[in-house]
Amino acid sequence: MYLKRLEIQGFKSLADKTELYFNPGITAVVGPNGSGKSNISDAIRWVLGEQSAKILRGAKMEDVIFSGSDKRKPVGMAEVTLTLDNSTGIFPVEYSEVTVTRRVFRSGESEFFINKTPCRLKDIHELFMDTGIGKEGYSIIGQGKIDEILSSKSEDRRLIIEEAAGIVKYKNRKLQAVRKLEDTEQNMVRINDIIAELENQVGPLEEQATRAKTYIGYKEELDKLEINLAVHQLTDQKDRLETLTGEEAKLRQDIIALETEVRKTDSEIEELKHDLHLTNENINNLQQDIFEKSSAIEKLEADIRINGERNKNLKERQERLQAEINELSGKQAAIREQSRGEMEGYEKLVHNIRTMETELAELEAQLRELEADNRSKIDDIEQAKGEIIDTLNETAALNNRLHALEAEEKSLQKRREQLVTLIKDVSADRQQILATLESLNISIRETEDELSSAETKIKDIAAKINENRVKIQDVTREFNNLTEEKQKLASKLKALEEMEQDYEGYHKGVREILKAGKQKKLAGICGVVAELLNVPKKYEIAVEVALGGALQFIVTRTDKDAKAAIDFLKKCNAGRATFLPLNTVKAKELRSSDKILKAKGCVGIAAELVTFDREYEPAVKSLLGNIIVAEDIDTALQIAKDNEFSFKVVTLDGDVVNPGGSLTGGSYNKSRSNLLGRKREIEELAVAIAVLQVQVKAVQDKEAALQKEKEKLTGELESIKESQQVGQLRIAGLKAEMEQVKIQKSKLEQSLEVYEMEAAQLDERLKEVLTQNGEITGKIQQLKIRHDELNKRVAESQQDFASLEVHRNEVTGKVTAKKIELARLRQEEISCRQTLDRVRQEIDELAGQIRVKSEEIDFIGRQEGNIAVENSKLEKLITTLVEEKMGMEERVSALKNHRDHLAGQIELKETSAKNANRQFASLQNQIHSLEVKKTRLEAEMENEQSKLLEEFGLTYEEALLQKTEISSKREAQARIKELKSLIADLGAVNLAAIEEFEKVSERYNFLKAQYADLEEARVSLYKVISEMDQIMSKRFCKAYEEINENFRRVFTELFGGGHAELQMTDKENILETGVEIIAQPPGKKPQHLSLLSGGERALTAISLLFAVLMVKPSPFCVLDEIEASLDEANVDRYAAFLRKFSKQTQFIVVTHRKGTMEAADVLYGVTIDDTGVSKMVSMKLADAISKVS
Repeated sequence: MYLKRLEIQGFKSLADKTELYFNPGITAVVGPNGSGKSNISDAIRWVLGEQSAKILRGAKMEDVIFSGSDKRKPVGMAEVTLTLDNSTGIFPVEYSEVTVTRRVFRSGESEFFINKTPCRLKDIHELFMDTGIGKEGYSIIGQGKIDEILSSKSEDRRLIIEEAAGIVKYKNRKLQAVRKLEDTEQNMVRINDIIAELENQVGPLEEQATRAKTYIGYKEELDKLEINLAVHQLTDQKDRLETLTGEEAKLRQDIIALETEVRKTDSEIEELKHDLHLTNENINNLQQDIFEKSSAIEKLEADIRINGERNKNLKERQERLQAEINELSGKQAAIREQSRGEMEGYEKLVHNIRTMETELAELEAQLRELEADNRSKIDDIEQAKGEIIDTLNETAALNNRLHALEAEEKSLQKRREQLVTLIKDVSADRQQILATLESLNISIRETEDELSSAETKIKDIAAKINENRVKIQDVTREFNNLTEEKQKLASKLKALEEMEQDYEGYHKGVREILKAGKQKKLAGICGVVAELLNVPKKYEIAVEVALGGALQFIVTRTDKDAKAAIDFLKKCNAGRATFLPLNTVKAKELRSSDKILKAKGCVGIAAELVTFDREYEPAVKSLLGNIIVAEDIDTALQIAKDNEFSFKVVTLDGDVVNPGGSLTGGSYNKSRSNLLGRKREIEELAVAIAVLQVQVKAVQDKEAALQKEKEKLTGELESIKESQQVGQLRIAGLKAEMEQVKIQKSKLEQSLEVYEMEAAQLDERLKEVLTQNGEITGKIQQLKIRHDELNKRVAESQQDFASLEVHRNEVTGKVTAKKIELARLRQEEISCRQTLDRVRQEIDELAGQIRVKSEEIDFIGRQEGNIAVENSKLEKLITTLVEEKMGMEERVSALKNHRDHLAGQIELKETSAKNANRQFASLQNQIHSLEVKKTRLEAEMENEQSKLLEEFGLTYEEALLQKTEISSKREAQARIKELKSLIADLGAVNLAAIEEFEKVSERYNFLKAQYADLEEARVSLYKVISEMDQIMSKRFCKAYEEINENFRRVFTELFGGGHAELQMTDKENILETGVEIIAQPPGKKPQHLSLLSGGERALTAISLLFAVLMVKPSPFCVLDEIEASLDEANVDRYAAFLRKFSKQTQFIVVTHRKGTMEAADVLYGVTIDDTGVSKMVSMKLADAISKVS
């Protein structure tokens, strides 16, 4: 197995997608400082499950996402994918490749995948466990990891050996087993407490359950009797209700029949009114058409009068022009007379032209008239065709409407039948829902009563729990205070004991003698004076001042022992000491001691104020036998004066009156070592700690009792709250169900109302459809007649048009011939004029004037003809309009007669409707009276049914099933009274006791069985833990020995000599022992690792790494600049070892050392561009060398 591929995107400076491919052997990642090459090893560490942002050189996990630069925006996600070859099957999966992917988003969310399948971080940790790969393994080693290996605690250093030994999974299993064991034992304690509590509950509950069963028997009989009486009464009431309902139904049938008659009359009235409305509209439309026809006739007559005036004016103008022409002709004649010969031909030519022009004008006028007639005929034909198309469209529309109405009629009939069925079904559903609502209301009220009771209990228990919590807080506070005080005293005791053991405060020579005596190197050493005396606390200052330096005098058995000790000090050059041999030292005593001791303020002789073993009496009295202790300085002076300052007097405050009269005194500070009081303090502290331990135990017991009480109360509270939550959930469910039922009821009522309204609307619509069918059929017949008339009109107009077209073509031919002849004559006229230039100069003007006036006369003639034609047309049109107007006036008269008839019919129908409405109101009053009676009876029945439902939870139908015959209602009522008395005699009954007794008994038996199961599980867990310990100890020892042997050999090879080994700190405890590293580079003494140089430390750690790899090779190993502190020679050795180990372990090294690069098979160069993004360049070293060579 080896690392095949690494894909990185958005991780630190590797913002763009980067892929690195690895082969077995050594791959080196090189680049300048700050280029991001160490981000490669960080990426591998991260994808393998590292959770510490600090180890990844960040403050928080989001710091691994590319944060952007001046020229590059940040990205939102970092992703690393690691692909491993699994052809050897190291990983417990069925794939030849294992791909692990990790993603993190800026929102803090993380995703993990194994072979593209989502997984947990725990799954990744378990996959790599005991393979040497992983965040805790030795597959990724950086400079920081080297320092950690060398400077960490010995207990932590053993983790590397555990990983190589493959016991991590066993440690995890043991940890899980220990946790399970703790949980099991806690569960056993808790279950045992519950069993004890349940044992106290079973007896009373059994007695309560017996009383509850008796109560239930009485209550069932009582309920049965009361239900039977209520059912008999409800049955009688129901019979009366059915009679009233029958009467009401008959009246409602009469109302329905009357309503049908009224609706029919109203429909007829509406139809008549609609017909009347249409008739009025037709009259109005016809009158409007008559008015328009009259206006058109008047306009046409005015046009004829205007044409008459125009014709008169034209005739007068024609006569005037003719007179002018005659005058001009006379002038022409005079001129022509002068040149008759020349003009005769010309005049004849002009005459012919004029004649021709007149004929042409007449023909053109005739042609224009014919064209006008043709256009009129074409317009008539087009108009008629348009009317035909409109008629056909309207007929088609009416036919479509007729078919739609027929389809609608069928649909309405079908829907009417559906609505009748729906109304019947919805009414039945509504009655059922009303019954359901009543049942839900009762259940909600009962549950709310139970919740109210539970709330009261919760408040009571909560108050007790609060009181218990205050007590626990007080006890906890007391416990903490006692514990803190105990810890302070224990710390002080430990410090004093350590000082006592180390003889702290004594001179060097004294310490060396005491240690030698303790180690049996010197005989006869009894101890120092300070150790041998027991001084009451109040005399400690006085005795310490009295002794002074003599506190550290050493008491020996004999003077020989003292001499041997002095020789020892000289030999070891260990300082000096003063000795008190018991066989040579002499005790000192005061004369007249009785008189001195009686002096006021005298405490006593110092030697008598302390206690000691009798054998040390000579030494003690030699030091303190002639020293008096006084209460204060005044007393001390007085005693000294009285005895002529012949001995030393010391006060309790430490002031001294020396022999001879000198005084020593002032403020006195006890020495830190407190040699004289140290032993006393140790004893006092031990006693105080023991007292505190007793107090702590008492407080713990008190707290345990309170905690037990709290658990009991909490259990009761939780039980009640669970019941309350169940009740609340039940209420919520019931209310939700009620809301749903209410919604259903509302929907049903709305549906019923909609269905009934829709049924009424359907009836109305059916009538309208039938009426419209008849109207549309009539209109279709009328349109068919109109269509036939229009077709006939078009045929006639087309025949007239054809005849006119033939005539027009003939006239057009004549006009064309005349125009050709006229053109020829005019050409001759022009030729003639050219030959008569002289004559033309004289007669041109006259001829022109005559021609103009003649043309004007011709034009007037044409206009007169046009006016005559126009007048003829107008007269014909007036005749037609007058006839149409007369026809319309006749139709208006007929429609007015029809309108009067409709108004009379409407009045008769409305009178009939009023009579029917009065009859309808009378029937409704009768129905209302019956409804009042029914309501009163239904209320009585509802009260009885509510009583059944509230007291017994039964509907009438359910109670009817329990009905039995009653021989005597009086006897039944007497029995009911008797049963109520018996129930009252029972007193308060806990009905829940039956179920509670069953539950408690069941729970008690269940817990007993569970306790036995837990006991069995505990024994099994102890066995598992023991087996795990044996396996781990065996594997650890084996791996330790192999690694230690390899470490010695590799260290010697890498250093070129020297010695190194691993040592256990606690061989008796293999599972907890630490591992120390002893290193001795060539030419040096064995030294602590912290005293080695940086290069030596690094090379030592590298030696340990290679030693581990020799025992359990890691599939791949990432080394991040671990050789940075090595010199060139050691780098070469390191590189040689890499090459040697690369046959069994794949190495990815981050480096900037030449020797390491030369050992690599593949180099990856890392650079960083101006956008702050790292880029990769790869090169196989063998290929590069071959290219260079």
